Amino acid sequence: MTISASVQEKAKTFAKTNKISQSKLIEFLESLSVGAKPVGRKASQSTLEIRQRISKWLDENKGKSFTMKDLAKHVNASALDATNAVKWLQQSNKASVQMVGKLDKLPGQRGKRAAIYCVK
Repeated sequence: MTISASVQEKAKTFAKTNKISQSKLIEFLESLSVGAKPVGRKASQSTLEIRQRISKWLDENKGKSFTMKDLAKHVNASALDATNAVKWLQQSNKASVQMVGKLDKLPGQRGKRAAIYCVK
């Protein structure tokens, strides 16, 4: 496994300032990255199913606005699972969802205002 260009540049400047061999330092860093385990754990089957249902729902409802509670009702999941799945889909560039505003509070309503999202 090779190290990224930015890490190589940092290693070169570190080696130069500390008078260490650049090639040996880069070899050492590459040897460390070979044994590195991937970060995180695999998603459970239920999480994968929720992601798939949300992805399908988002594809069908492009241009529509929704709250996470609405989305959770449509895909039959908890609001927390829906939020996490949408964040994962955004980070992996599989969905384009943007926050466009917040719901107005009704008189006497407590708590935070719900965010309104839109599918691009």
